[in-house]
Amino acid sequence: PGVMERLGLGYETLAERNPRLIYCASSGWGQTGPYVTRPGQDLLVQAVAGVGYLNGNADDPPRGVGVGIADFTAGFHIVYGVLAALYARDRTGRGQRVDVNLLNSILNLHVQEFSLYLNGAGLPERSCSDIPGAYLGAPYGFYQTADDYIAIAMNRIDKLAALVGVAGYEGVAESQVMEGRDKVRADFQAGFLKKTTQEWLDILLPEDIWCAPVNDYAGVEADPQVRENEMIVEWEHPTAGTVRGVGIPVKFSETPGEITRHAPLLGEHAAEILREFAGFDEAEIRELQDAGAVNR
Repeated sequence: PGVMERLGLGYETLAERNPRLIYCASSGWGQTGPYVTRPGQDLLVQAVAGVGYLNGNADDPPRGVGVGIADFTAGFHIVYGVLAALYARDRTGRGQRVDVNLLNSILNLHVQEFSLYLNGAGLPERSCSDIPGAYLGAPYGFYQTADDYIAIAMNRIDKLAALVGVAGYEGVAESQVMEGRDKVRADFQAGFLKKTTQEWLDILLPEDIWCAPVNDYAGVEADPQVRENEMIVEWEHPTAGTVRGVGIPVKFSETPGEITRHAPLLGEHAAEILREFAGFDEAEIRELQDAGAVNR
């Protein structure tokens, strides 16, 4: 965030020239907030979004997904965000800025599970079905610390080893190694156990090491970047009362999205659908209602 503005190619500058411009910006964490200057990378976003505690065996440490799930999902959101902005421009004549980020996109993917947690279902319990990452080398992955876990993404191994206090990796410039990866992981795991997650973040982030805390859903709920992105929202339901859930992942400057209605009750819109899309008149709808086929 901020690079295009520094180059004189930000949305505000270009929109002055062409008010119909649709401008899409994609980032790791969002355009504002406490994580805006951190590296935005798939594994790190998985960690913050609580994905690590949905994978692996029941007694395993948290694990990332073996594909770039945040990257791909954000790409989908870019497409539909731009299409929605095009539709809005057809109606209003004005363009707008469309913001997409990896964190919002991946949170939107587990809207069902996270919403269950937010509404009192408790933390999810993992099954014994493992999800392997067959093509990932060490030290990429999640590591146990003195009090929790930390996610480590792509970094020069020698630089990371020096900061963590792991000997024997001087001059190893690669970010991952496949040969002997089990030993590499064990070496780094021993190092990470010496400090808490926050202590490691305080050491590694200023050195431009790609890392992140590994949140469970309670951590996601409290995470300052999640709150900055307005990804936990509330709405009223006629029978359930106040419901909490995942917010709108794509942010629009001119036509911001919001949840404006609850999930429909059984048959709530039946008469409306019959009237508007099936061509039923009021007498026909009342006949169906009297017969109990359609709710009133």
